[in-house]
Amino acid sequence: MARILIIDDSETVLEYTKEALEADGHKVLTAKNGLEANKVIFSNERPELILLDVIMPMLDGDKVIKAFQQSEISRQIPVVFYSTKSDEDLEELVKKHKNRGYLRKPIKPEQLCAKVKEFLS
Repeated sequence: MARILIIDDSETVLEYTKEALEADGHKVLTAKNGLEANKVIFSNERPELILLDVIMPMLDGDKVIKAFQQSEISRQIPVVFYSTKSDEDLEELVKKHKNRGYLRKPIKPEQLCAKVKEFLS
C-alpha cells in the first residue's frame, strides 16, 4: 500500500481517482491546487507518488512541478502528469521535468491501478 497524492481542481476527478486507488489498497491524499499540495507534502503523511493534473487555474501542473523542484523534500517524490492533453504535449512535459510519466484522462480504474503500480516500482 502506497500513499498517493492526487492534485486536481476537479472534485469529480479527485473522487473517482481516489475511490479507484483506495479500492486497490492505497492511502490517497487529495489537493485541489498546488498550495494545498504543499501542505500535504510537508505533513507527516508525505506521499510516495503524486498524480498531478496539468490544466488547473492559477497554478497549472507545469508551475506546480517547478515549485516542487525547489524543495529537497518534494523534489524526491515521483510525479506523474494526469491530464486530457495530447500524448505529444504530455511527453514534452515529462522530458522537460524528468518525471515518471503521464496518464491520459479519462482512464479506467483497472488501468489506473496498473499504471500506478508500474510507476511505484
